[in-house]
Amino acid sequence: MERASDWASIASAIVLLLVGCSDRPATQPSAKGGASVSVEAIKLQSDFALPAHTDENWVNGVAKGWGAAYFVMLAPGTEAAMATGNEVTFADGTKRRIESTRVNGETLIVNLDGTPLDGRSVGHPNKIRVDRPKQ
Repeated sequence: MERASDWASIASAIVLLLVGCSDRPATQPSAKGGASVSVEAIKLQSDFALPAHTDENWVNGVAKGWGAAYFVMLAPGTEAAMATGNEVTFADGTKRRIESTRVNGETLIVNLDGTPLDGRSVGHPNKIRVDRPKQ
């Protein structure tokens, strides 16, 4: 049976990764000598759904020719996951670095390095994966 203290240590390590702060040692032992979690061994990966939005500026949630950008709906943790420097992988395998973000109402617009993307091939209904670089 798992102990609550083991789960608390694991949750603590995950929270540190999500918020991007690490003032604790790389290995965080449980308070009662249970399992320990290596923070360096955990790589943050988050999947996000692109919205089914198409208009004069967007195709399936991806910028329509005016830049390398996409948008997602804001939710807890979205801004932290989409931090500048993180890497985004699209459904076709294309990888880009996040250059900047901007909150626009209930959405987060994410600007990437590189040339414009094709929303018909990488946009909704596909998801994107955001990877945080190892520190």
